[in-house]
Amino acid sequence: KNEKLNKLLNRRATLDKVLTQLDSFTLGSDKMHDKLTIEDSEGNEFTTTKTNLIAEIVDLLKEKAQAEYEKTEAEILELATA
Repeated sequence: KNEKLNKLLNRRATLDKVLTQLDSFTLGSDKMHDKLTIEDSEGNEFTTTKTNLIAEIVDLLKEKAQAEYEKTEAEILELATA
């Protein structure tokens, strides 16, 4: 039980960092050039500088990370009250 709780707590801490990092993104400033690059394990790259596309991807990442954070929180509470 303690090992599972520790894993969940570590996952929550990691997700908290991810959410904080995603929240810190500033897109669309006149003096900045937004760029997103995705690279797969084979070295294939996709790069875009379209701010609206990058914003949508960042929003999707936030949404998925927030959902995972909430799921992890629920698992922690369930384990703590078991």
